Order: sequence, then structure tokens, then C-alpha cells
Amino acid sequence: MRTQIIAAVAAAFTAVLSSAALASDAGVVETVAEMAYGTAPSHAKTLKQAGDAVQHRELLETSKSGGMKVKFTDGSKLDLGAESKAFVVAYVYKPEQKVANAIVSLPEGRMHYVTGAMPKDHTTIYTPTATMQLNGADITVAVNERGNTHLMVEEGVVTVRSRTTGQELVYNAGQSVDITPAGVTTSTAELQ
Repeated sequence: MRTQIIAAVAAAFTAVLSSAALASDAGVVETVAEMAYGTAPSHAKTLKQAGDAVQHRELLETSKSGGMKVKFTDGSKLDLGAESKAFVVAYVYKPEQKVANAIVSLPEGRMHYVTGAMPKDHTTIYTPTATMQLNGADITVAVNERGNTHLMVEEGVVTVRSRTTGQELVYNAGQSVDITPAGVTTSTAELQ
């Protein structure tokens, strides 16, 4: 199911953007702890090292004790924890062409994400149970083996929607939420 979600999100987003807009790299690997991998479109899974490019539609993975830090073209940062997978659905930052959108999917594991110069509400994080739209945010997201999502907002504002119930809430700095297939189970935000 997670693979189908990732594929559907990727297809929808890339249909909106032109292939010319997606021609450049999305970012670069800053550091790797132990072992981390990347599987770019039409390529085999490869070992990632500091300085390696990160492409659109690339699956990033870390080993049991691994980790990886990625800096995207707008300055946003993704810190992927151990035993985690993140799919860079699309990452385009070309303000001179008025094209700026970021979509990252976290099907399992943990990540810390800090937005850079990407315009407000142009960064979306997907998990199996939640869609999160970031507005100048610093967040930590974790997804367990059942697909349950835990979000902690360190800074900024995040609009969260349950992918199963459609319930939408807004979270500010210091607030958190747990989302399961049944919807929001624990929350410190107000309904919108």
C-alpha cells in the first residue's frame, strides 16, 4: 500500500510540473552516518556519500544504525534517521520562473525537516496516514511499522490532514499530534 501511495503522489505532482522544471538535481547529500542508499529513477540502488546529488523521484534509505543529511536547492534540510525511507517525490526551486514546490514522502522511519527559502505552503510531507503542509517550519516526523504518524512542530506552522478521515488541524511551535488510520488520536492543536 505504501508503494502505491508513493507512486500516486509522484504521478500527480510530476504531471503538474514540466519535465524541464524537473531537469536539475533536487539537492545534495551533506553527511552520511554508517550506510545510506539512494535509488534514482531508472537506476539501481547505490551507496550514498557526502557530496552526492539527490534527484527528483529518488528513494533515500538508511541502514539500521545509519543516517543521512540532505540539503535541498532552496536551503531546506532533511535529516533522515536510522532504518528510514524518504521518497523525494519532487523538488523544484526556480523562483525566477515562479516554480517552487517540494513534496517528500516518509513511508517509514524518522526524519527532521527544516524549510529553507521555499515559499510558505509549498512544502508537503506525506506519510501513510497524514498529509502535512509546512509554513516556515522545523519539524520531526516519525512513522512506525503500522503506518502511524507522530509529528512534533519545533518552529513555524503545519497544517495536517488525516489521509483517511479528512480531518484537518493546524499545529504551531511546541505542539504535536499522533495520527493513525482511524484519524487523529492525540492532538494539541485547534480544529480548522
